[in-house]
Amino acid sequence: MSLWAHIEASIEPELAATRWIMPFMRRQHASEVNAARFFVGRRLHWQRMGDLERRIEQERARVEAEYRLVLKSSVEFEKRIRDRWREKCLAKNRRITELEERVADLERRLGEREGL
Repeated sequence: MSLWAHIEASIEPELAATRWIMPFMRRQHASEVNAARFFVGRRLHWQRMGDLERRIEQERARVEAEYRLVLKSSVEFEKRIRDRWREKCLAKNRRITELEERVADLERRLGEREGL
């Protein structure tokens, strides 16, 4: 069976009136004909469209929920890094203060020795 005969055979009776549109397909590229053949003779089922829309909305909701979880964990991770950095800076500053006090104490002792 030729491709054109196959296409005509797949057309449903209520679409038979649209056959006058089909002759342009005789000289098209094979991939275009296959794509067109996929849609020829297919009824549009509103229930299927509703199911498709519902599935799309469910997938969108799932992706949005996953995005929110990833974003939340990313924010928590960055917060932990900032808190650790802040703690290290505070510890470093405390150590610097202790060392400065020790140096001041040693200089004071040295000054007392030289004064004797």
